[in-house]
Amino acid sequence: MEALRTATGIDSMAVLGWSGLGKQVAVYASRHPTRVTRIVQVSPVPPSSDTYPPEEGAPPRENRVDAAAVQAVDEQWRSGRFEGDGEEYCRQRMNLTQHASFADTSRWRAAPDLCAFANEWPHNLSEYFGELLPSFGAFDWRDSIRAVGRPRLVVHGREDGIPLSGARAWVEGDPQARLLVLSPAGHFPFLEQPEPFFEAVDAFLRGRAPPGAQSIPIG
Repeated sequence: MEALRTATGIDSMAVLGWSGLGKQVAVYASRHPTRVTRIVQVSPVPPSSDTYPPEEGAPPRENRVDAAAVQAVDEQWRSGRFEGDGEEYCRQRMNLTQHASFADTSRWRAAPDLCAFANEWPHNLSEYFGELLPSFGAFDWRDSIRAVGRPRLVVHGREDGIPLSGARAWVEGDPQARLLVLSPAGHFPFLEQPEPFFEAVDAFLRGRAPPGAQSIPIG
């Protein structure tokens, strides 16, 4: 991100990141605070390696997936059934898993078709994340992002498989941060609740308080 900023000649900028990149923009802001004006984190993964419980009544994402059906497709892949056709393997697996990222599971096809890209195929992704995630070790970015002192908006779907408690942890105790919870919405609030999502982000980037966004005091 810093290399891109330098190459484009941008002095300072607002940054927005979704999911894992919701953490990445916070880390970038922590390391380059003078280059950031505002921060938007959408459905971010939690700010630390602590365990965050799901909201009461919200089933974990893995409970929304037919694990046996996914295992059967994976077994077909390992047996060579999809040899030379990783895209088809990806599509069959996506048909079994992508709905779990939505509150309205019938809307999962609104998500981009990632299976057109080989780097998104399950066996490639698992290898990538198998190396990436352990490399983080123990981490906690809460104090670092609070020290940045920039306006920050965290948007999270109440029905997201990533626990809402993690989103609260990003905001808690930071007077510059606000949390906006959209419902019904899963991991793609911009697809399930586009009107309130884009209105809130637009207002925030223009320096206005997004309706419904709340601060969270410590404790």
